Amino acid sequence: MKGIVVIGVVFVLLMNFPVTSEINNTFDVSTNDGMDLILNENGSIESLKIDSIELVDKPSQVFYIRDLTPDYEIENLVYNAGFEIDANGDGIADGWQPYALQGDIDISLDEQNIHSGNKSLKMFAPSANKPNEMAYLSSSIEIEGGEEYCLSLFAMNDFGFLGWWTLSMYAYCIFYDSNGYEISREEMEIHHTVNSWKQFSKIFVSPTDAKDAKIFLVFKGPKNNAPPGASESTAWFDDICLYEMPEKTKMKAIVGTLGEEQNKLVYEGSFNGLSFIASYESKGNYIEINGEIERNNEEKALDVYFLLPIDANQWKWWDDIRNWHKIENGIYEMVINADESSYLLLSPYPASAITNNKVGISIAVPLSKPRIFRIFYDANLNKFGISFSFGLSPLTPFNSVNFTIYLYKCDAGWGFRSALDRYYNFFPQYFNRSIDQKFMNSTGEFADFGIRAVQGHFYNENQAKLLPEFNSKNVYTAEYTLPTQFEPKSLRGIY
Repeated sequence: MKGIVVIGVVFVLLMNFPVTSEINNTFDVSTNDGMDLILNENGSIESLKIDSIELVDKPSQVFYIRDLTPDYEIENLVYNAGFEIDANGDGIADGWQPYALQGDIDISLDEQNIHSGNKSLKMFAPSANKPNEMAYLSSSIEIEGGEEYCLSLFAMNDFGFLGWWTLSMYAYCIFYDSNGYEISREEMEIHHTVNSWKQFSKIFVSPTDAKDAKIFLVFKGPKNNAPPGASESTAWFDDICLYEMPEKTKMKAIVGTLGEEQNKLVYEGSFNGLSFIASYESKGNYIEINGEIERNNEEKALDVYFLLPIDANQWKWWDDIRNWHKIENGIYEMVINADESSYLLLSPYPASAITNNKVGISIAVPLSKPRIFRIFYDANLNKFGISFSFGLSPLTPFNSVNFTIYLYKCDAGWGFRSALDRYYNFFPQYFNRSIDQKFMNSTGEFADFGIRAVQGHFYNENQAKLLPEFNSKNVYTAEYTLPTQFEPKSLRGIY
């Protein structure tokens, strides 16, 4: 196993004054299979190589914190954000323009179903062979390039459950340059249960050459018989908000120093009175990074980031073992909503992958330490990273929060499949097969991901008799209802 090497680099400057030397210590932690990470004494990444191929775009700090605790006031940059103004009474909110993207369009201002104020935006679509798709576009919004913004809105749908395969609602922030040409767009999918008003939000960095932006609200109606029973659907939007993140809530680097302790690299730093410590250790074919934040006597809501400075333009971002996207602009992530009552993004898989035609790299987390985490690639920042959402409070018995990250290479051709296969091999204890073969009847996508289960209708007397045997084999039985299933009598959706 490769260990940790401290390298003393000496620079000699020959000028018209006496020769001096300056020693800049760097620290190296490596894997057995060709990944080499070099950091300087300030904790910044100087180099990350896989099979001698340099990945680092430019040296950068690794750990950042966003403190979301402070109260702050915002300036909403969206004109007529609540659709309240319709000066000429034509049914179109001032400062907005409706568009038909496919099929028929039915957009109006609703005075019955509102989140706040007196009106909301209503979009209606009957089912069709080619789903009706419509949109609302805001007037131009002046913005600054390279700044953090937050897009927030409230949404509702009468069907209740949204997904790209059934009904869908989206919001986009479209960026334009000084000539009015579109540069890129940030997408915010509005998914999962929205049978009542729910807030959605997303923080992102505007492109450096962006001068203006527009908000684009999209609703795609139901397709015939998909989902069953949805012969029509209505979507609502309200209280659209785009604002620049206040300075005190922006992501900031954790200031500290890096040193060597035994067989580890240890980084010690602080942020707004909170102490932070992290360690790097080679585990053979992967690097393990452990971090901890100790609380003070204040309530804190924090996002903690680990960011690798990799310019992955034109690389592949892998959603899963089948699907990938070419990295160009914006943020790439595979996320779900972790909080049914609000909006909290969570990566559904413990591993990830970005690849080019030569190398691949994965960020992963342990299955044994549940955390709210999000793995992503931000093309605006040229950073491949992971964030953790933490809460600290003096009212709890816990003095700290912590996280663990794994960093390893994966095969460039196999992408996420390779990252997942290596994860299985690193941690076989998570995937022990302790269930008899006859209980492993899952097929299709479940089986493809190594998930084994039994699906049955246990209201049937014969299948109900199998439950004691399942219990003896440690097969957990749980009742579930698909969101697209309906009660036969009422044909009302089960939400």
